[in-house]
Amino acid sequence: MSFTTELRQLISQLFDAATDKETIAKSAVVSSKIDEIEAEQKASKESYDALLKDYKDVVLHTSFKPLNASDKGADGPTASLDPNQAFEEALKQAMNQKQ
Repeated sequence: MSFTTELRQLISQLFDAATDKETIAKSAVVSSKIDEIEAEQKASKESYDALLKDYKDVVLHTSFKPLNASDKGADGPTASLDPNQAFEEALKQAMNQKQ
């Protein structure tokens, strides 16, 4: 049972138990709002289903060109890093900036 169906049943029970005009009118307003919510949910689901279908079409019908043997991506670092030398250079630069 969906939540909107459950809400409709609760509103129906309130409507059946209502004795004054104001409560009956409020029940009718709430019932119309439930109708609006259901219409909005239906439109949202239809939009989602269309988007899902389009996404599946794109995934299924898109092809990729394989990489050539020479196309290996970006080159790595060319020189090896000496951490001690890098620390000393950074320390020298910091000392020069303080002066």
